[in-house]
Amino acid sequence: MLRELGAEIHGLSLPPEFHPNIYSLATMGICKTEALIDLRDAGAVQEYLQSIHPEIIFHLAAQASVLEGYRDPLKTWTTNVIGTLNLIEALISLEISSSLIVATTDKVYMNSGEGKRFVEENQLGGGDPYSASKVAVEELIDSYRHVIETRTSKLRVAVARAGNVIGGGDWLPNRIIPDALRAIESKEKLYVRNPNSTRPWQHVLDALNGYILLAERLSSSQDKIFESPFNFSNPENDGITVMELLRFFPRELALSIEIDSNSNPKYEAANLSLNSNKSQALLSWRPILGISEAILLIVEWHLAYQGGQDMQQFTQSQIRKYFKNVNK
Repeated sequence: MLRELGAEIHGLSLPPEFHPNIYSLATMGICKTEALIDLRDAGAVQEYLQSIHPEIIFHLAAQASVLEGYRDPLKTWTTNVIGTLNLIEALISLEISSSLIVATTDKVYMNSGEGKRFVEENQLGGGDPYSASKVAVEELIDSYRHVIETRTSKLRVAVARAGNVIGGGDWLPNRIIPDALRAIESKEKLYVRNPNSTRPWQHVLDALNGYILLAERLSSSQDKIFESPFNFSNPENDGITVMELLRFFPRELALSIEIDSNSNPKYEAANLSLNSNKSQALLSWRPILGISEAILLIVEWHLAYQGGQDMQQFTQSQIRKYFKNVNK
């Protein structure tokens, strides 16, 4: 999406953990420079940022799985909190004007499971290592606003809280869409652990378009309102359960589903919903992909991959069609 908008892109990341992965298939060569660095390595982060002097930074790196958070809380906390701390410190040390968008999560809100639509001012609170670490990231950012002022830094920081993001090219384990696609490909049953849970589902292109609009406003306006959290979620998809989501898969794919009654009952909120009126009002952002369109784009992406198509070209074609619809 950034290349389509004419940006000069530089990338900092860990190496791909799984194969296949969308980086190897669709994004090779897009970045002018790349660095394979762990964000917990403060010196390496600072050295790389000094070599590129970025104007806009999208901080998307995280340990982003609730279940992995239970398995490895130390990695989750250090990656999410210390990694963010190292990034902010490195940006302050550059002494240039820059804008940082930090992606946290819809799971930062104190959630009693009542199904309320959370607004940005609602109380935060995490009930598991992943969610709690992301709450800590937001507390870190709030505290650093004062640090930035005292150091007379020109860094500006905004937070993006997106709903459950789905899209083509996701093979991570313990995620409902990748698990469903694996079940279809192997002709095995998909075991669902929380069939009645609702999530604020949205396609990745809608969420990323919101991040880009937030970055544009943060870097072009001096209004302090943009240095704050913004929710991104499609209200059309509110209240859709996991089972209802899976019914949008085309019948010809023959997805077979079974409830997993033996799943480990770790804490995950039954209902989650976001109010994104602030993003729509202040950023002129609007989500355009409902669940049926989102699932169709995902299925088309994976069928193209299975058919051996050039996935960089195919992904770019989906992005161009998306931008045409946004600009209608």
